Amino acid sequence: MKNFKTILIYLIAFTICFSVLLFQRKTGPTYPYPVTLNIDDSVYSFKLPRSANNDKDLELVIPKIKNFSAYVSYRKYRYDKKFETKFFVEKNNKLVVTVPSLPSAGKYEYNVFYYDKNNQKIIKVNKDPVIIRFKNKVPDVIVVLHIIFIFLGFLSSNISGLLAVFNTNKINLIKKFSLITLLLFLIGGFIMGPIMQKLAFGVWWSGFPFGIDLTDNKMLFSFITWVICFIRFVKTKNNKYIIAAALLTIVIFLIPHSLLGSEYDFKSSKVVNR
Repeated sequence: MKNFKTILIYLIAFTICFSVLLFQRKTGPTYPYPVTLNIDDSVYSFKLPRSANNDKDLELVIPKIKNFSAYVSYRKYRYDKKFETKFFVEKNNKLVVTVPSLPSAGKYEYNVFYYDKNNQKIIKVNKDPVIIRFKNKVPDVIVVLHIIFIFLGFLSSNISGLLAVFNTNKINLIKKFSLITLLLFLIGGFIMGPIMQKLAFGVWWSGFPFGIDLTDNKMLFSFITWVICFIRFVKTKNNKYIIAAALLTIVIFLIPHSLLGSEYDFKSSKVVNR
């Protein structure tokens, strides 16, 4: 029975972790913009990028539709007044267009349109303008390590909170997973995170007190919360502090990733926080 209870705690912790990360992928502003079109009784599903490396020009690829051509209108975000237009060309039975890359943290605002050559009908693909941010290419190993440490830290946070709820007398086990949570968040958020930030956008840290980067500030607030709650837990042996830290971490992780972050200011030619 005890083993079943432990397994159940781990399963619930993983389910919470996976569900929140899935929610992040659905809501985060850097994840691809999903598109579903119903044209002539055919359904076309594809995605428009909202993040790109700046080591080469941006390539947009959309499905080829009979009797339709397509074009993209784009402009530098918060800078250009007018949109530029480029038409897609057919390539490997797809429609493809290239747009010039921008400096690290530079953004385009763009819209994609299909044009019915027979009926002269225009179909806008995306309901809202798509904002895409460019970044320097980051080695895959850095990205993977950052994700692994953050993922495991969040998983450990959930396990700690659930242990505090259901195994109230196992103080040492709760303490062990709480320490693991702190260590994983420290490595993932304050070692691997700044390395990624520096490589991608040229700055080590753009959260408090230097900026308003939401991802950095989320990590900072979560870590400080865990430190305070862990110290209180050690002193009082009261599980409510660990439960509070775990719940607050879930709330923090529900905030979309990269909602506020580094952005290239075309007027000053500098990376700023917005």
